[in-house]
Amino acid sequence: MQTYRFIILLLCASLPVLSHAQGFRTRLHQLEQPARSYDDVYAEIEFGRKVAAYVLGREKLVTNATLTRYVNLVGKALALSGSRPELEYRFAILHSDAINAYSTPGGYVFITTGALKLAEDESELAAVLAHEIAHIDARHIVKELNIHGVGDDGLSAIARVVGASSDTTRVAAQQAIDNAMALLFDKGYKISDEIEADQSAMLMLAASGYDPLALPRYLKRADDYLAVNPREKSPTHPSSQQRFAQLNQLITEEKFTANEQARLKTRFSHYVSME
Repeated sequence: MQTYRFIILLLCASLPVLSHAQGFRTRLHQLEQPARSYDDVYAEIEFGRKVAAYVLGREKLVTNATLTRYVNLVGKALALSGSRPELEYRFAILHSDAINAYSTPGGYVFITTGALKLAEDESELAAVLAHEIAHIDARHIVKELNIHGVGDDGLSAIARVVGASSDTTRVAAQQAIDNAMALLFDKGYKISDEIEADQSAMLMLAASGYDPLALPRYLKRADDYLAVNPREKSPTHPSSQQRFAQLNQLITEEKFTANEQARLKTRFSHYVSME
């Protein structure tokens, strides 16, 4: 584990970090973070692990160890600038032509091969991962489904999800999992959650030394592609108009400029060519 952390720190050190990057980190950590008990966090992790297993049951996992390790190094380096140090983030690649990425509570992030191939450099890969990390950091699914340590009925949320011992708790556990899967693959997040994740992702990119404009650049390319290939558009893709308006506002507020930070196209191309 120590060796792995050292590699992550080396990856971070290889990125040119702006002198004011600490300011972006400060703003990330100042985002509203309600108090959470140990039981709440444990329930979130256990629930997310269960949902992640369902994602892997639905989609085929890419088993290329070198590419997966690369994606994990990028993702874990980003998570160091996030607001959930109590979570251990894990990243995986799914065999799918769909341009999408998914995250489950507790730190599980998935990116499709379609989304990976649409990216042109490491900063754009980082943008996709940062957006999903932001969903987890903000506990969007957890809050939407009211997952917490002890329910109103006095039953542990963990019992409802893992090893439920009665018909009632098993039904409740399955319903919660089904609802989470519907959010990921059918309904999508609320537009306010998507905007919050976008804004946090841009700050995370800047704080980690990546080009923060990678996110709107990637989203624009995805929009252009889906306009030509409408049948490939996922029902979870929200309208981009509001998102771009909010992103442009943040770009103005933070004075983000093009080519300000790292894109790392050569390194990205080297690893993605292994897929």
